Amino acid sequence: MKRKILFRLRSMEMGGVQKVLLDLLNRLDKDKFEINLLLTFYQGDLKYEIPSHVNLYYLAEGKERFSSHRITHFIQLVLRRFIILIYQIFPILLKNKLGFVPDVEIAFMSSSLPDLLNSTFKKSKKINWFHSDIRFFKPKKLANKVLQQMKQCDITVFASLATQKNIEIHANESLANGVCINNIFDYEMINIKSNQSIADDRILKEKTRPTFISVGRLVHQKGYDVLLEAHIELLKEGFVYQIIIIGGGHDYDKLKERSLAENVESSFILMGQKSNPYPDIVAADYYIQPSRYESYPLAIGEALILNKPIISTDCGGVNEIIVHNETGFIVNFSKENLKESIKAFLLKPDLVNRIKENQKKINFELHNQKAYSKIEHMLMN
Repeated sequence: MKRKILFRLRSMEMGGVQKVLLDLLNRLDKDKFEINLLLTFYQGDLKYEIPSHVNLYYLAEGKERFSSHRITHFIQLVLRRFIILIYQIFPILLKNKLGFVPDVEIAFMSSSLPDLLNSTFKKSKKINWFHSDIRFFKPKKLANKVLQQMKQCDITVFASLATQKNIEIHANESLANGVCINNIFDYEMINIKSNQSIADDRILKEKTRPTFISVGRLVHQKGYDVLLEAHIELLKEGFVYQIIIIGGGHDYDKLKERSLAENVESSFILMGQKSNPYPDIVAADYYIQPSRYESYPLAIGEALILNKPIISTDCGGVNEIIVHNETGFIVNFSKENLKESIKAFLLKPDLVNRIKENQKKINFELHNQKAYSKIEHMLMN
């Protein structure tokens, strides 16, 4: 009999965690597992990429289906919040909605952890999948709360050893239920999508200067504000190149205003969100990630698969994916370090070529097999 697995997630909006989940859903053995996904909100572009064999459930509609009329929109938000509140007060309602009893329940983000622990399915195995860095949780009492919730689960999966280590430093103890399982990379899908056209991107099609590219949410965590400051200074020093950033977020306006104020908007280019950034990564010369903190950054693995020389700040599990000076270039987070790493790539072609050649030796299938064997053992036992 198949093991019934229930993944819990807030929504399918564009993000690394959602991509990790999709890779996992596609790889899980359909002969061994009955795979179910419960979304709090049926929301986000990535909901269309959920595999057809996955049984999809959701508690409330996403904002995409809401009215554009301001008052009606507000009423719909209030009603949606009321629906979620009812499910939280009476979790037995979920049992009726699903119509089955899961063997394993997985909170795939910490936002789903309270609902996991409040589950009406008392006998199910409870797994928490942690993709963040607890050191940056604000307020600090939230970090302590999440830590206590982790301890109530049967297993907490950490996406990187660095993430696990930071949790244990914060807790001042090792977590008996903790296990590290690195993210799986769907390298075949990435390579297929990378061959699609970059139809509207004249900047990349007709680029006349060295191009760095980055993919990520425009939020404080990702460090794009410091990258912009480094870029402004390098242009003043006479370096000619451009940086393209694919992604959306609430820092977009601040970054745009700053780039306009410094007259660098033509070389620090905010492209916005894209469902398929891989052709753009291929067309660029280098990949750069200036994050303040990460767990196990999917974007670094994707750039590695696409054989792009990578600059990344030393955060989270980055050094579990690339090796400094061999398959990438890792620097401490600061404006000066980002400046020096960009200079190194622009001025040292031998370094860049060595990194590209070393990247070709990486066996992504072996990486996936090791991660998947851990996952299957965890779900089956």
